[in-house]
Order: sequence, then C-alpha cells, then structure tokens
Amino acid sequence: MGKIINNKNPKLVFIVALFLFLLGILPLLQKCNKVTNNTGIINTNKERDLKISDPTEYLIISPFIIDDDGNGDYTWSQAVNETWCNGSGIWGDPYIIEKVKVEGQGAPLTSGIHIKNSDVYFVIRDSMIYNFGQSSGSSSAGIKFENVNNGKIYRNNCSYNSVGIRLKDSNNNTISENIASKNTAWGIALFYSNNNTLSNNKANFNNVENSNDGIELQQSNGNVIISNEVIGNGMCGISLDANSNSNNILNNTALFNGDKGIEVVGGDFNLIQGNNVSFNYYGVFVSNGNFIIIMENYLEQNEDYAIQIFFSANNLIFDNDLQDNGGGIRVLESLNQTLLGNIMTGSGIELFPRTLDEATSHYIDTTNTLNGNPVFFYVNETGLELVNFLNVSQIILANCDYSLISNTYLDQIELHFSTNSIINNNSVSNNSKNGIILTNSIGTIISGNILLNKTTAINLWYSNNSEILNNIINDNYVGIHLIYSNNNTIFMNNMNNNDYGIGLETSIDNKILQNTIHQGITGIIFLYGCKYNLISHNIIDSPDIGIYLLSLPGLGGNNYNIFVENTIKNCEQIGIYFVNYLPNENNLFYENFFINNGLHVYYDLGISFNNWNTTDIGNYWDDYAGFDANDDGIGDTPYTRVGMRDNYPIWFDGPTIVLTTPVNYTILADPPDYIIEISDPNLDTMWYSINKSDYKYVIYNNGSINLSAWSSLNEGEMSIRFYANDTFSNTNYEEVVFIKDTTPPKITILAPNHRDFVNFLAPNFTIEVEELHLDALWYTIDNGKNNISFTSNSTIDQTSWETLWNNLSNNDEITLQFYAIDAAGNVGFAEITLIRFDPSDLLIPGYNVFILFVLGVVSIIFLLAKKK
Repeated sequence: MGKIINNKNPKLVFIVALFLFLLGILPLLQKCNKVTNNTGIINTNKERDLKISDPTEYLIISPFIIDDDGNGDYTWSQAVNETWCNGSGIWGDPYIIEKVKVEGQGAPLTSGIHIKNSDVYFVIRDSMIYNFGQSSGSSSAGIKFENVNNGKIYRNNCSYNSVGIRLKDSNNNTISENIASKNTAWGIALFYSNNNTLSNNKANFNNVENSNDGIELQQSNGNVIISNEVIGNGMCGISLDANSNSNNILNNTALFNGDKGIEVVGGDFNLIQGNNVSFNYYGVFVSNGNFIIIMENYLEQNEDYAIQIFFSANNLIFDNDLQDNGGGIRVLESLNQTLLGNIMTGSGIELFPRTLDEATSHYIDTTNTLNGNPVFFYVNETGLELVNFLNVSQIILANCDYSLISNTYLDQIELHFSTNSIINNNSVSNNSKNGIILTNSIGTIISGNILLNKTTAINLWYSNNSEILNNIINDNYVGIHLIYSNNNTIFMNNMNNNDYGIGLETSIDNKILQNTIHQGITGIIFLYGCKYNLISHNIIDSPDIGIYLLSLPGLGGNNYNIFVENTIKNCEQIGIYFVNYLPNENNLFYENFFINNGLHVYYDLGISFNNWNTTDIGNYWDDYAGFDANDDGIGDTPYTRVGMRDNYPIWFDGPTIVLTTPVNYTILADPPDYIIEISDPNLDTMWYSINKSDYKYVIYNNGSINLSAWSSLNEGEMSIRFYANDTFSNTNYEEVVFIKDTTPPKITILAPNHRDFVNFLAPNFTIEVEELHLDALWYTIDNGKNNISFTSNSTIDQTSWETLWNNLSNNDEITLQFYAIDAAGNVGFAEITLIRFDPSDLLIPGYNVFILFVLGVVSIIFLLAKKK
C-alpha cells in the first residue's frame, strides 16, 4: 500500500518540482529556438547574410591587387608568400586563396580581390568579399578580373558591392557556386570575356533601384551559363548585351526579375535551353538576334510576353512550355522564325510584320498548341473557308485574300497583308492578349463576333477600309484599337466594362457610329494624330471619362474631328477631356447630349479652340441655367465653361405638370385616385414615388395609387410626387401631401349604463370619442330607422323617446347605438341596452292598504313576543 506524501520537507519538494519542470520544458525551448531560426525573415545584417562558414575560420585581410605585370600590390610569386595564399600556379597545384574576409567599408574605386594580367592557374574560394564601391557605378567589384585566364572563383560570397564578380578581357575562367546578391549594379558581369563557365551561382536581388541584372554579358562569346539562380533583380535575370555570340544559357532559374528573365540584344548563335523563366515582366526577349535557339524552356506567368523576338532573323523556337503568361510568343518585324512544338496556355502566337516578306517568311506548324488545340498558319492562299472548325485555337493568315472565318470557337485570329476577308459569328475568348489582329490588311469585315477577357479585343495596325460591326466586346482592357489605320467603320458594337472602349492612334477618316459603350475608364480615346474622324450617334454611359483627346509633342494633336448626336452620360469624372501637350483644336461638337457627368468638359495643360455649335444648333447640357422662353428648343443664352462656349444650347424647360386630384392634406383610408395633366412636346416617361423614395411607379394615364404600396404605408402624413421627364432628361414634378387614416373612431359610453332601467323621461347620455379627424356623430334608438346627429353630450330626443316608449311594454329592451365617422370615412360604433320600467303599470286597487295592515299586525306580534 502506497504512502501518503505530506509536506514535512517543503524545501525538498520545491527542488524536485523545479527539476521536473526544467526537464519538461527543455525540449520546448529547443523547438522554439528552431522555429525562430527558420522564420524566413530577411536578415539585414551583412555579415550574417554573407556567412559561409564559422567566421572564426576567416582570415581578415585588406583589399589587394595581384598583377603579374608588376603594377599591383603583388605578383603571384609574391602573393604566395602571404599566409592567405599557397600553391604553385600550375594546373595540378593552382594558387589558392581561401577563407579570407575582405571588407571595403564602401571604398568607392576599390575592389576587394583584384587580379590582373594573369595566365597561371589559381582558385579563390570560400571567402567573403563585401562593401566595395556600392555607390560608384559598375567599375568596383567584390572580385575583379582584368585580362585573366585560367582562374576559378568558387563558393565565395560577393554581395553588397557595386558588382559582385566582374570579368573584363578574361577567358577560360570558372565561376561556380558563388553568392553574388544585393549588389547595386550587377551580380556577375563579363565584358569582352570568352569561353568562361558560370555555374550554380546565386545572383539575386541586384540593383533593384537602378535596374541592372543578375548576370550580365557584354561583347562576350562562347560562355556557358548553367544552373544559376537569378531571382528578383532590378532589370534582367540574365542579359547578353552588345553583340554577345555563341553563348549557352542552360538550366537556369530566372524568376521575379523586374524586366526580362533572359535577354539577348544584338547577339547571334546563342542557345537558350532548359531554363525556368517565370514571374518576370518579359520571359525571354531577343532583339537584333539571329540564329538563336530557344528550346525546352518553361515559362510561367510572366506579366507580358513569354517570348518576344524583335528585328531578328533565322531563329528556332521549339518545345517550350508557356503557361498563363500575359502574352505567348510575339514576333515583331522579324524574318524566318521557325516555331515547332510549343505548348501554350492563355495566349498564343502574335506576328507583327512590317513587310510582306516578313509576314510570309515564317514556318509555324500545327505541333504548336494553344490551350490544348493546334495553331493553324496559312500563307499565300486565296478563298479559304474556315467554317465550323473544331478543335482549333488559333488561325493566322499571311497574304491570304477572300478568306472566310466563321462559326468557330477560337482563342485568337490574325490577318497579315490580307484583303477582303470576313470574320463573323465566332466566339473569341480564353486568350489573355489580343483577340483579332489585323496588320496591313484591307477590306476586312469583322461582324457578329463575341470577344471577351483580353488585353485588346480587336486590334488594327496599318489596316484600312474595314468594317467592325455588331460585335459583343466585354471585359477587355481595350475593346477596339486602331493604330495608323484609316477609312474604317466601327458600327453598332455593344461594349461593356472595357477599360478603354474604342481607341484611335494616328488614324484618319474613320467613322465611329451607333456604338454602345458602358462602364470602364474611358469610352473613346484619341491618342495623338487623329484627324477627320466622324463620331456620331454613340451612347457612352457610366465610364470615368467619356471621350479623351490626348496630344503629345512630336506626335501631333487630334484635330478636325466631328462629334455629333452622341449621348455622354453618367461619367464619374469628365464627359470630354482634353490633355493639350499640343493643341487639340478645330474639332466640332454639336447635337451631343451631356447628362449627369462630374464635369461635362475639362481642359488640361492649356485651352484649345474647338467649335461647340454649328450656325444654328449646339449641344444639350443638363446643367444649363438658362431658359427657352419661345419654346424653339434653343436656350436663350449661351452655355459657357472654361475654354468653351456653346452659343445655341439645346434646351427645353421641361414638362408642365398640373395635379388636380388628390388635393393637398386630404385624409384618406383607401388608395387615392389621381388626375394629372402633363404637357411637353418631347415627353418621355411619367412616374410617381411615395415619400420621396427611389422606387418608381411608372404610369401611362390617370388611375389609382398602387394598392400594395398603399397597404405597406403606416398611418400619418406622407407625400406622393408625380414626375415627368422629356427625351432630354429634363425632369419636373408636383407633390401632394395627404394623411392616411384607416382606424375608425373609438367610442366609450359613460352614461347611461348598460341595462339601466329607464322611465318615460328620455335619459341623458355621456360618451367619449378618440379620433384626431372626427367628422360627425349620431345615435339611434330604433336600429337606424331614425339617426339623430349631435355635437356634444346631451339628452336623448324626447319626442323620439316617447314614440318608442309608447310602443313598448315594461321590461322590454331598448338598444341605444352611438356612431362616429372620421374625415377618411372610417365609422366607429358602440351600443348599450336599456330596460323599460314604469311603476304605475304595477298598481292593484286595495292592494297597498292590505299590505300596510299585514305589516302592522306582524309588528305588534313581534313586540309582544319580545316582552315575554
């Protein structure tokens, strides 16, 4: 049997308990320490960021220059005598500099380890070089080679410098497993350096402010850049600039860089293979690059194009995987591009040729797929009929005339240097970039298509004499965009929730007619150099800005355009917005309707001259403060705002409303009838609202107030407003106030009391009536055969009482009923019953004397009995 422990030795108990507590909490403390050390918080302490091994292992030394020409701090034969250098400088026994820490304290023109004019074999490894030339441009570096061959830079941390590792005129070197991050210029930079290998380095977060690159090559050839990590750099992950040729960029990870993941500018015969290039602005970008192979790369969610080729020739793009990028593969002003086996989702191939030779020079076969279906590319065809196509995502036509693309579900359609084609009744969606693209094409009809969720739904470049009509264009960045395109007609399109509905840029003699543009940022935008366009009968409803005219220096203003009979309404900010870097002038505005806009017209950066009326008519402005006394539809005074004057504003004074029924302050129990007379030559809509609510009860003639609405109202005072507006949205109203009363008067009979005996004389009565709108009182004693009115408490009419009395016998009942009616016609009622009683009807001769005699005898007997 166990013992019961008592506290005879409390000190011992306390010590044992404390020991057990510490023993139990120790694993938790260790766990917390692990969590704290693995939070992923970026440590801004440079030495901790730079640490490769235990800092006690580093030998702290000053910056130095090794120059085998004798112009530095050491030659190699001198440096080997230092404690931080050993070896003999041959292939099997290179000079080794290792485990040193060189801190520059921001020295502006100094590099940490600077090697010059060297051909011996050497290795710099496991060292930390930082804080050199952070604000001095790109000449200072952590490790710097000039005219150096056969060196190896291995497993060093060269961060927080101007450049992490910099090679100039240096060949056959190896740069491997280094960290070159958070430098103000480049992580690793090669200038005029050939046949070097850069592998497994981390060059991340370099120069976010000044936009340089993780790895930069300039005029450097034959280098291998393999398995490096370049993340979060200000400009490019990897950049081959200024004619760098025959380099291999293999299996690198280029993510989250500010501009391009991988860039080639002016270089030929480069190979870009097996890289992960994702989450950058552009993925792979080639400009003026020829005979380049871009293959087997993975490109995901780059903000703009995954692969862009500009002004380049004879490149091969194949077997790349493009997933959900802002754009797919874009080829601009380039020749002889071969595209094979590329898998694309979200956006496909876009060609922007400037010449017919460019448009027809490419090879694109159906092994390229967009959203799981093949891409079709046709060249030099006539009379193509691509109708009811199944399982196709994209159609590209180059120099194809009289083509028909119809009744097909597609992601993208392109026509280049093609004439007289028809694109109709297609559904073009599921593409993050452009829907329908025309370049240098003439006489195209684009009709009846549905275009959703794109950057630009319909895009015309250098394309003329086309018709864009009856399309549904919703939820795009730009609905229709014309660039250097003339004599086109944009007609009766329905456009909703596009950021920019219709945009014109340096385009002339186009007609924009009868389109409906709803919501978005801007309804119609003119971007410089747009002239002689007609904009008519469009409805622009509820964007931020209705029509925006922007001019820019060197690109011209927007002049001599005609805006007529458009409705511009509910613009949150501005109806017509001029931004005049150059004058937007000599445009004509008339018979337009400006309704409920934040501002109807606004000039920015100066005022330009435009015409706001013809010789006899201007525009309708809903905030016009004048009158039309002669009812000719023209305001009697001009409409003026800063920078504009409409001499003949359209104006009608609004409908005239005469309300005859109901009359003000009528008391009502039932829905009232209304009789109104409304006169206006342009009458549009009539309605009423109750108690100033926003709900409209539309009416067409005289009638009664809606019964359901009436029933929902509480009793008391309320109002009805009868409205009418005209086709110009001028609105007037008349208001009537009434009182709803559906409760009948309440009557309380105080006298006489129920079932009182009453005699021949008519009784007095006293009643109380609860009613605010009492109209009349009456009573009846003969069930309503005769009603007797009264105004105050009194006596029942004696004549009527006698007539009733004489026709009744004793103990017969008399019903006395009181009534009250209020002004709304509600009737209150109360009644009591009275009993007819007349004592004279009960008398019998001698009967009373006999009673007195009997009472006397009984009294005497009672007294005698009491005495005994």
